[in-house]
Amino acid sequence: MYVYHRKPPNFQGNVLYPLNQLKDIFPVLYEKAASKYKGREMIMQQQIPRLNCLWNDVLHFSPVHPEKVMNALWSLGYPPHSSTWWKIDVEKVGFNATNTVVYTNHRKLPFGAPFPIEDFIPFEIALINEHQQLSVSTQTYYQECKAQNRRPLLFVNVAHVLHWGAIDIRGVEEVVVVEGKKE
Repeated sequence: MYVYHRKPPNFQGNVLYPLNQLKDIFPVLYEKAASKYKGREMIMQQQIPRLNCLWNDVLHFSPVHPEKVMNALWSLGYPPHSSTWWKIDVEKVGFNATNTVVYTNHRKLPFGAPFPIEDFIPFEIALINEHQQLSVSTQTYYQECKAQNRRPLLFVNVAHVLHWGAIDIRGVEEVVVVEGKKE
């Protein structure tokens, strides 16, 4: 069973680090990566229930194949571009119920409010199967962003697989997605 993580264009080394670890190891890369939270910095200090750590202490993965995300955006007229993603085998890297949760991402509370514990489910492989499609609410969000000429966040209302710890990515398959197909 696989989850996906977008490969940063300036990735260095052989280990994928959570943002808070990256800060000490590659400070320049940290600054670039942290910039994606501009305007929503408070999420970086949010506690993750069940793992008892911060939002930036975990690696974020999607159970949805990136081709589905990109094709949904391209079908709305967003400009095509290629992107590279790591295809992570959850069993090989050791995801389990003590180091990984599935965040259902159906937040109904105001932005910045503490996360409710019930939105975080201890990791089980079966949960990946349940969350491999883009939801109608995600597709609607993409449409609203396009209508407002805004750049969407890719994973609004998409389940997140949150893993506490770094991952050695040597030997991990890369998936390159270009408009309408995988390379």
